[in-house]
Amino acid sequence: MVSTTKTGIDFKGGQIGIEFLADGKTRVRMLEEGSTKEDKKQLAIFHKMGLPGGKGQVGEQYFNTNIVLINYSLIALLLQDLLREVFQGDIEKLQKIFAPDVIRPGIKKNKKDGKDYIQLEGPIGTALLNLHNYVATSDDPKVKEILERHNVEKMLRIINVDTQNRTRFFTPIKFATDHWLQAYSDYYSLDTNTWMLNDTATGVTPPIFELQDPYYNDVTNVYEAFGKASVSGDDGSLTSLTIVGKPIVPSDFSGLPVNADALFKDLLVRKFIDENGEIQEAFTSLRIPSKMELSPVFLAARDEIFAIVQKSLGRVFLANAVLRGAIRINNRSGDFIDLNAVYRGNERIVVSVEKGEFTRLDDGRLYLNGAHLTIQTVSSKEQSLISPIVHATKTDNKVAGLGGRLPKYALGVLPQGVPATFIISTAASPASSALMTQRGFSRSASPAPVARKVSQISKGIPSQLSSFAGQLQLAPEILATHLLSSLIPFQLVVDIAEAGGRVTADVVSELKQYPMLDHITVDIKANKPVQASVVATPEELARMIVSLALQQKVSEERMLSIFTASLSPAEFIEGIAKIATRTPEEITAALAKYPALRLAATTYRIEHLDKETTGKTITLKAEDVISPEALTYSLFPHGNVSQAGTSAHGVSSMKDAAHIEITFPKEGLTVDQGQWQAVKEHFEAVAEDAANKEHNHRGNVLEYFNNVFMPQEAAAYQALIKKEFIDKEKIAAGKKRLDDKLTDVPPFSGITPAYPNLPEENSGPALRVKNANAFFRLKYIISSGIGANEMFSHLLAGLHQAFGTSEVKWIVLDAPADLRTLPSDATDDNTLVIEFSRSGTTEETIKIAELTRNRFTKRIVYANKGPLKELGLQLQKEGKPVLVRDLESRIGGRLMRRLTPMTYGPMYLAGMDTKTYAADTAHYDSLLDFKHKEKSLAVALARFFFVWVVLGKRSNLSAMYNQRQLLKHSVTELRQFIMEGANKKTQYPLIANISEFPRDPHVAMEGVFGQAPTQIAFA
Repeated sequence: MVSTTKTGIDFKGGQIGIEFLADGKTRVRMLEEGSTKEDKKQLAIFHKMGLPGGKGQVGEQYFNTNIVLINYSLIALLLQDLLREVFQGDIEKLQKIFAPDVIRPGIKKNKKDGKDYIQLEGPIGTALLNLHNYVATSDDPKVKEILERHNVEKMLRIINVDTQNRTRFFTPIKFATDHWLQAYSDYYSLDTNTWMLNDTATGVTPPIFELQDPYYNDVTNVYEAFGKASVSGDDGSLTSLTIVGKPIVPSDFSGLPVNADALFKDLLVRKFIDENGEIQEAFTSLRIPSKMELSPVFLAARDEIFAIVQKSLGRVFLANAVLRGAIRINNRSGDFIDLNAVYRGNERIVVSVEKGEFTRLDDGRLYLNGAHLTIQTVSSKEQSLISPIVHATKTDNKVAGLGGRLPKYALGVLPQGVPATFIISTAASPASSALMTQRGFSRSASPAPVARKVSQISKGIPSQLSSFAGQLQLAPEILATHLLSSLIPFQLVVDIAEAGGRVTADVVSELKQYPMLDHITVDIKANKPVQASVVATPEELARMIVSLALQQKVSEERMLSIFTASLSPAEFIEGIAKIATRTPEEITAALAKYPALRLAATTYRIEHLDKETTGKTITLKAEDVISPEALTYSLFPHGNVSQAGTSAHGVSSMKDAAHIEITFPKEGLTVDQGQWQAVKEHFEAVAEDAANKEHNHRGNVLEYFNNVFMPQEAAAYQALIKKEFIDKEKIAAGKKRLDDKLTDVPPFSGITPAYPNLPEENSGPALRVKNANAFFRLKYIISSGIGANEMFSHLLAGLHQAFGTSEVKWIVLDAPADLRTLPSDATDDNTLVIEFSRSGTTEETIKIAELTRNRFTKRIVYANKGPLKELGLQLQKEGKPVLVRDLESRIGGRLMRRLTPMTYGPMYLAGMDTKTYAADTAHYDSLLDFKHKEKSLAVALARFFFVWVVLGKRSNLSAMYNQRQLLKHSVTELRQFIMEGANKKTQYPLIANISEFPRDPHVAMEGVFGQAPTQIAFA
């Protein structure tokens, strides 16, 4: 058991002690707080045990951490012997010995169903202690004999961790303040290498919180009350914090005036200006502490107007101001503004008076008479908030504040020099956030990224957002926060998970570490933007994106692209337009020069294409839409490419190039010039965005094949085949009759297994025996797996069946119903099954595995977890010849064929030329690379389809082919790629059909030509 030295904060949990029995024996016991609650005196003793002023020796009380380390292999043997020799097989008697001590049960009423429930709870530590105590105090010689037999001196040892090292093992969350202390205070720091908490100072224990009001049992209330603050006192020795009474939580339009000369407690008087500019009053009864007189300063302040005016994103707080007439305040700063600060020479805020009077009286108050004001932010928030509003003061060894920052709404003693009137509810945190928190936001605190070279994202995002904000005369943090508020939660979470090949639940758990994304993780299924819960600066936003990229193991550019692609263009563009009092058209035009935000602007224009109409038309031809270079495509990468000239993007210009033809109607496509310009600029932005992305599945195919697949996966296959499918007895008997001098089966070539009858130039040295088939039993490879396997394996298997030179047949199964197609001569001796399911939960694959596990015992199982992996491991335990392997987690779906064994594995096992296939894949990946932009066939085809769908109003795709055995699979793949992207956009209601020649001439050619105004055809 692992325990820790008890400190003042450790009073809700188990304490370990020694019980002295009447017969002189002792035993170790653990007492829980719940067992002492009915006796207040006992509870008080329990809480103070081992602390100064309490019973026991100070610093020597062990506190349970609920961490146990168990040697299962040894304890299992001990329990088996105890059950058999001491308890004669009576398992109930054995169970009673180490059953946990049940904490005194309490009856709890469920609010939803109204029923009473009894909570039964017992700590694991008591179970171990009970077993230990039984063994230690037993007089039964058999018990001692069993211990000696297994060389066990003690059943249990307790390891105590001192206070200086406890954070490494023990940072419990038992109270609402524990949440705040770990997440929002500076007591702990987060090590992003290990993702563990560290003490910021050694030898310091967390402060004691004495919160008398049940209000502070709620985590949200604690966060709201304390904000993000320091736990270091004025002299660096904060020991405790006392808060009395329930705080006042102001409404949207409220302020909290406070008397500076005495203690205060929940004093509230409000007057405010409504959104129509009318002055309203709302007084609430004052809860005045006993023996406290209101000073003249407070009584005078009571007649003043303290207001928060909500306009757009922000509110304005008028401190100690006199208002006359209709007042209108345009706040474009996006945060709280204390207008007193304007007259302290604060250059951050510019106040322009549209009409009326705006002056400062001799007594320091502001005088507004019928004024129409506009408040603008011209520099960063940190430059203006230069001093904390309230300072902490020690009294009776208690600190009424947190490091000079009094918690919001908390009881405090105010030092001299504080202004007579101030807003306590804005004094929760350091100066950088003091005037911001009341508007419903809290300062963000993202996990700090690992120290690294300053990235382009770290510099580019702040630069672009700040520049754009300056152009609109807005504060940069307004744009950064609005960007967060324009994100679509579902799209952001899914795209981050897909980019890193991660499970969504794991990604969500990690995203919760970033307060800037709190609004995202509240409902990850939300398909509409949600208001951000924090204010973020561009620098903070950029740091979070960099940190996320590092955490998710994707490039920073990719992570930035995910964020911008997850924006709701309408929410983002129209929201900025409203804040800046501009039109959406002005905003999209301004965004054109900011690369990070350009795509959001062009997407908005596409979604509102009707507004781009100019009345002038242009007739487009094929060459206006697609670059001719994109249509020259290298057909034979292993031909005479080296002897031929190449185009700008590496395509051979000689006879080994295939030319793809794109046709338009003879008259062309007539479209509005403005709409064509919008589409063209959008696609340029799309191409630029795609070119800047890092794609995990591309660019390193041969590196993976040569350095990972061959030495790791193929080597494992070789060992399995050599062991299970080579008849060594026949080889040994026939050695004398062999023409060469082979002494054993030679190693595989490193390209494909040394299967019989494979040409040496394609597969490496084969078994050089005259009748090799007599020694080689593998006849069938059966692969199973949905997704990428279904997309590509059928085509590859078809090519192998038609043109392959090995006698091993590759059979692809998609569903259990396909089992009836298996050859009758496929047996356990001649068949190898290979299965793929990264999640291990693909139902079809699992069912096929369950139905064939007895018929075919030789298997290769690729699964990272789930039932499929569990089945593979179980078969291994049963002694079956099964390999269980993991799949790369960062590569998703059909893209797995490039950098995982998804296709290489079955191809290799079937005796296909996998090395050439990998080289071809790398070659065509290079040709199709998005970095070529309009010269890439992939980008060109996407542009072709987009133009005809968006501008040509085509809604039907017709795919035609004339070779069932092979081309059917290719056409299916192409349709899948096109439709998967289109189906995500509700504005593109596409349908696609596939037609085969010569079987479907009426559906195909006649249908396409007959329905030309609505069709796009590819053949």
